[in-house]
Amino acid sequence: MKIFHITPEMTTSCGTSVSIFGAIEAMKKKGHQLYILSGSFDPYYLEKLSKLEVRYFLAPLSQHKKNLVNFFICVWAAIRLIKKEKINLIHSHHRWNCLIAAVAGKSTGILNVTSDHNILYGKKTLSFVTDGIITDSSSNREHLRTYFHVQERKIKVVPPLMSFERYNKLCSSSLNTEKCSNEFSNLKENGKFLVGQVARFSEEKGQEYFLDVIQEVLKEFKNVKFIFLGDGPLKDKFIQKAEKYGILSYISFLGAKNNVLDFLKVLDLFVISSNKEGFCLAATEAILSGLAIVATTVGGLPDQIIDGKTGFLVQYGDRDALKKKILTLLQSPQSMKTMGAKGREYLLRRYSYEKIADELESAYQHFFARRISEQ
Repeated sequence: MKIFHITPEMTTSCGTSVSIFGAIEAMKKKGHQLYILSGSFDPYYLEKLSKLEVRYFLAPLSQHKKNLVNFFICVWAAIRLIKKEKINLIHSHHRWNCLIAAVAGKSTGILNVTSDHNILYGKKTLSFVTDGIITDSSSNREHLRTYFHVQERKIKVVPPLMSFERYNKLCSSSLNTEKCSNEFSNLKENGKFLVGQVARFSEEKGQEYFLDVIQEVLKEFKNVKFIFLGDGPLKDKFIQKAEKYGILSYISFLGAKNNVLDFLKVLDLFVISSNKEGFCLAATEAILSGLAIVATTVGGLPDQIIDGKTGFLVQYGDRDALKKKILTLLQSPQSMKTMGAKGREYLLRRYSYEKIADELESAYQHFFARRISEQ
């Protein structure tokens, strides 16, 4: 099978890029041929794609380049590649690229599949211009059915894949019971517990809600430091508010980093405060690192965490509940270790790399078979 991905960007600061590369690598390992058209490539992904011998192409697909002229340039580029390489399937990401893929697919007669990476509202483009939708969680599937009125047979749920190297590193590493020495080790100050988050500073990640909770936690428990890995448009606002609360000395900002797995190894607890998520790869990596996790009940997080057993789930915006769960774990270090170990065991059993790769390949085959049966 020759599979052609279309995406606006491939950057290390984007979770979607992680899952796209994971899908490309997994299908390459299964013997398929892969191609990718994108608006930009970070050097990290250029190197990774080159090593996999995956052909990559540039086109004006970036979010800030959306206009009619660029739309037709991208359609033309896609059609030319499809015809030249005899592509069998387009796999698009995000709605603008879904439209480009739809026109290119219709013009060439090939299968067009799109990924729904998050809860979407607004224009209902997504449900009408694709032969099939791959979504990453059961909650997103229900949203597609109830909001977009997509037929059940047109949807397949497949959790996202990270790179095999990253997954293998997480699986082969020991649990977080003994902290290893790495560049983040100096974050430990006088034996303080480290509570971390890896996320872009944006509205959907809920950092402002989390900051209100941090203020309340510190009134009862001060032997803790909160560490944020990531950048984004709301970072300065967050820092100003933390300064206003008088708690900035309890918070560290490390910016965006590639070595997230080393960062996770020095943490004691991981928190996700999002109001929107798909299947959260940040949560997967934290859990596979052996960390206990407190997260909001959005997107695929209830699929990844068994509340009260492998982590805690709270409703987004419930400050008191989030505070109580964080304090419960900080005040019981053994519970953190036990919960982290159970969470890791659960994810390794339910969401192994090989299992998800098989599910993605089966989803492609399902959409091919459905298309043939409807012709």
